[in-house]
Amino acid sequence: MTEIRVREAMPDDADVVARMAAALAAHEGKRSIAWTADDFRRDGFGPDAAFSTLVAEAGGSVVGYALFHPGYDTETASRGVHLVDLFVVGTARRRGVGRALLDAVVAACRAGGGRWIAWFVEPDNREGSEFYRAIGARKDPGIPFWIEAETLRASLARRRAPADGDA
Repeated sequence: MTEIRVREAMPDDADVVARMAAALAAHEGKRSIAWTADDFRRDGFGPDAAFSTLVAEAGGSVVGYALFHPGYDTETASRGVHLVDLFVVGTARRRGVGRALLDAVVAACRAGGGRWIAWFVEPDNREGSEFYRAIGARKDPGIPFWIEAETLRASLARRRAPADGDA
């Protein structure tokens, strides 16, 4: 493989990053994702960007990306980074692209005063889990929970409503 170059993503990378995000979802057994190139351009740039994205190039083509956002841990009173996506196209795997992307995420984390990086791996993603263990990552015993904001709002509203016979 030719030299790997990691750089900050630009709005012009939207189509390729969105395609890779869809490929990541398929790799994880998901049929589709709602995220599009337009979402990438809207939410990934400007003063209110929701995330940062790095892309890896080899041979003049984008072959991988890492998408992340800042985080904070009260237990350790420290800043860090939540890695949302790390993906390398199949033909570029096992050639140092993933490591190069993670190294750049570490640099971005440290530049922001961060001390840790956290991410989730789908249970069936053996290849990813092996890669992460090989670089020294460990699984945290915490199990993530997920709820959409509207579902949570409705649930909390039901709990506040008076029960029948109360009033």
